[in-house]
Amino acid sequence: YALDSLRLEKGYRTWKGDLSTDYSILQGGLERFVKWDKPDFRGKAALLNEKQQGVKKRFVTLVVENPGDCDAPYMSMLWHDGRIVGETTSGGWGHRVGKSIALGMLRTDLTEPGTAVEVEIFGDRFKAVVQKDEPLWDPKNERLRA
Repeated sequence: YALDSLRLEKGYRTWKGDLSTDYSILQGGLERFVKWDKPDFRGKAALLNEKQQGVKKRFVTLVVENPGDCDAPYMSMLWHDGRIVGETTSGGWGHRVGKSIALGMLRTDLTEPGTAVEVEIFGDRFKAVVQKDEPLWDPKNERLRA
């Protein structure tokens, strides 16, 4: 649980939770690992098509405000204006930042930092705010490199 809390604060993704075959590399925010100039690789045509068409969902870090006794579990629905706009991929308490954190996939037009959505936690909805595309803890990795 301690490692999970630490990875949430850094925004580190896990396989089979935050990253899976349900989401593309572009949706997961991992485009920097794609070697586009490589002559061919499995899935290249699909990725190029998705890039051209526009990514429909993107990976985000959310801070859940006043969640009560529970943090967002895997696959909680994300809501905006009464509509489902995404899902959480993991969640938990960030002990160093003192906040409830949820990672998830959100409709692209709502991924601007500061955007408010709602996360459904066991039937109740709580306000959640999209964070900058950087870790909540030690965003410049100064502590990590110390």
